[in-house]
Amino acid sequence: MTEANLIRATNIAKRIGCCRSHVYKLIHKENFPKPLVLSKRLRAWLVTEVDAWLDTRNGPSTRRHSGGMMIKRASCQQR
Repeated sequence: MTEANLIRATNIAKRIGCCRSHVYKLIHKENFPKPLVLSKRLRAWLVTEVDAWLDTRNGPSTRRHSGGMMIKRASCQQR
């Protein structure tokens, strides 16, 4: 596994169009893949698992393979 196969929460949030805290809420509700624990304070996800989650949620045509933002945006509460 190389670093290119991993994605951090901030980049996931940009990719799915929400804030980082929303990613963690999805994990807590068990609606999102669990992260890999790389160290005490470092978590990352496999890009393939994130892409598979996006495909099941919105279909493969709603995401960009380059890692850009999705066309459909997830809701994120603003504080």
